[in-house]
Amino acid sequence: MATILVVDDSRDVAQLFALLLRESGYAVDIAFGGREALKMLTHQRFDLILLDQNMPDLTGLEVLEAINQMQLAALPAVVMISAYRDTVLVEAARKHGAKDYLLKGSISADDLVDKIKAYC
Repeated sequence: MATILVVDDSRDVAQLFALLLRESGYAVDIAFGGREALKMLTHQRFDLILLDQNMPDLTGLEVLEAINQMQLAALPAVVMISAYRDTVLVEAARKHGAKDYLLKGSISADDLVDKIKAYC
């Protein structure tokens, strides 16, 4: 069973994604900000990170850059998610190793789970 870290500063959104993924058979942990996510990565291995872009403490891109600099045994797949379409940000996320960039509100629950299945 794959382990997923959901990172989103909105508790409601994070808990919704976590519920959806747990119902699909994944083990899920939640971090409510970028710094919390980075701390969790020092103690636990994740197969995939569902990472919000717009957070008050660190942006998703800043978290992604920090993950790439960490001395992890295996880098998790990262799927960025945001409420905003920004082609420059999408390119930057992919350049830093994000597997995908999804838009909140325009992806169905089934499509989200299908995307996650493709990466872990």
